[in-house]
Amino acid sequence: MTENSNRYKIIKKIVWVIFFLNLIVALSKIILGTITKSASITADGFHSTGDAMDNVIGIIGLNLASKPKDLDHAYGHEKYESLASFIVGIILLLLSVNVIRDSIDRMINPKVPEISILSFIVMGATIVINIFVSIYEYNRGKNLESEFLIADSLHTRSDIFVSIAVIATIFFVNLGYPVLDTITSIIIAIIIALTGIRVLNSSAQVLTDREVMNSKELREIVVKIPGVKDCHAIRTRGTLSDVKVDLHMTVDKSMSVDDAHEISERVENAVKEKFNNVSEVIVHIEPYEKTEK
Repeated sequence: MTENSNRYKIIKKIVWVIFFLNLIVALSKIILGTITKSASITADGFHSTGDAMDNVIGIIGLNLASKPKDLDHAYGHEKYESLASFIVGIILLLLSVNVIRDSIDRMINPKVPEISILSFIVMGATIVINIFVSIYEYNRGKNLESEFLIADSLHTRSDIFVSIAVIATIFFVNLGYPVLDTITSIIIAIIIALTGIRVLNSSAQVLTDREVMNSKELREIVVKIPGVKDCHAIRTRGTLSDVKVDLHMTVDKSMSVDDAHEISERVENAVKEKFNNVSEVIVHIEPYEKTEK
């Protein structure tokens, strides 16, 4: 088993554990919201349902991303992880629309929530679970350089603040301000939508091959290699864990092909040694001209 496939195996195990935790949290909130007729608790439950759906999509995307290179995918399948994150962003936007629609319906046909001490206990317990999931998933995402785990942890982090807002709403509803329940559910919808936009933007950057490394830093490494006169036209793309580098280097025009090729291999090794997330370095060799700037 390769290092990359083992990495994806670990990530998938993490996502499965988080999926079941998110499912428990989502069902708890939706059931509680239905029983108490609370729009804000139900909306928060749908938000948490989005987390569980994210995990399912993530598992599918990670399964595809972990496949080795083949004739039709010479650069590998890693972008499927970014595609999974992009779909998660779309789902979050759709969920926000659904919550807003339900909130408007509550305004037209108001219902007074039936709040009890159980509401505070359940919401408090779900916050504790979400705090654990968010911290654990983010740290593991950074450690494993997983775009999906990091994106999903940010979604879960938004759940924490949403749930805190819901608890505050429950308190004020008990004091005789039921309208705050509907207002809070709309605010939750906005938070869901903003999180979705953030996830969409992040994954779109990878899917559209935005530069992922500092070209100046790469150039400084390359020009230090003996025999390299200059380095330019540096391009990078890929994911956090799988970066492809393309660059042009100039060498003395009297240099033999064999010597130039040996220098290009040194350049490739130097870049990979400095950045362990670089999987491929394509070096274009050009003759050095004194007129170059």
